[in-house]
Amino acid sequence: MYAAYLWQTGARLSSDSRTYSAWADNLVSVHFNYHTYLTGSDFVVPPVFYILWITIVALSKVLLSGSWPSGILFLNWISASVLVYALARTTARLTGSILVGLAATLMLASSLDVLLFLPFVLSDIMFMGIAGAIALIGLSAASESDPRTRWRLTISGTLLLLAACIFRPTAAPLVVFWAACLAVAYGRNMTVRRAWTGIGILAVVAAIAIVGHAALMQDPSRWPRVGESGWIRQLSDESRKGIVVFDRPETYVSPPRSLADFAALTLTKWRYYFAPWMAGYSPFHKAAGAAFFGTAYLLSLIAVLLSPRWRLTSLLVVYVGAFSLFHSAQQIDFDHRYRLPVLVALTLLAALGLEQLAMRALPRGDGPRLRIETATG
Repeated sequence: MYAAYLWQTGARLSSDSRTYSAWADNLVSVHFNYHTYLTGSDFVVPPVFYILWITIVALSKVLLSGSWPSGILFLNWISASVLVYALARTTARLTGSILVGLAATLMLASSLDVLLFLPFVLSDIMFMGIAGAIALIGLSAASESDPRTRWRLTISGTLLLLAACIFRPTAAPLVVFWAACLAVAYGRNMTVRRAWTGIGILAVVAAIAIVGHAALMQDPSRWPRVGESGWIRQLSDESRKGIVVFDRPETYVSPPRSLADFAALTLTKWRYYFAPWMAGYSPFHKAAGAAFFGTAYLLSLIAVLLSPRWRLTSLLVVYVGAFSLFHSAQQIDFDHRYRLPVLVALTLLAALGLEQLAMRALPRGDGPRLRIETATG
């Protein structure tokens, strides 16, 4: 029904949509000569990081002419539908419970964030699909005992990762996550203690990175080559103004002065990355956000603390941590669409938390029980 509604109302364009349209027009005008296009384009980040997405927009323009936004709307819907289906199958297989897989499916499919951005001609829904596929493949590889199947998963996940890196410049966290998946999948004598020790090491590295980032934002000239980037200069200007969530003045703080102030600003942005709602949201939007994220955060905490499936929970913590810290160091956009890729991981964690609640709430032999595997992977 929602698909029919979207098709009737049509695709929606934003300012970024028009930018992507102009870039696609340039690619079409040079007859898909990528060398000419890339050398003649300029942006705050290298255009190569968008080239796959812009190719999709350009092909939609060539095939559908003036109706090209409808092509993106169709691909958005296909990406979201395939992701929801893959989430159901993978979650059910990893947990051994069809009910847990169904709960994960319903949770992601009913997320207001996903439903809101489906009609927009933006890269976020398709990127969420790619990132979600990498997450599911990575978790499957880390839990797979058959070497041949694990190798096939590794190849397919690596190819998807390469595609993500030229789809959006926000694919960097996926590199960290994929490396962690391979470490768990191929590491010898991997134990719970070693897995969480690895997360602790990553947390220390993240803390050092936050301090280094704060120094860069305070004075980009400290690293001349890096500081010359247009994106770094823009981020530094925003940081100096105390901007937390871009274009939402109610979140702004006093302009930072010391190194500690700049580091604190990054941590404040990190906190807002997880905010269920913003002050300017409608009452319905706030209620829907509270319902989804309140449930997701609570069940995720239960999963991290109680679930014996340590491979899954530790890797999902890495996934969420990498994305949230990356965007905290970059920019928290006013509409929170940069958070879409994390919804898959939160939904999986919530499903694992629900599994633990069900195991403790349902007495053995009484009523319909979840079919739980004894494996702790």
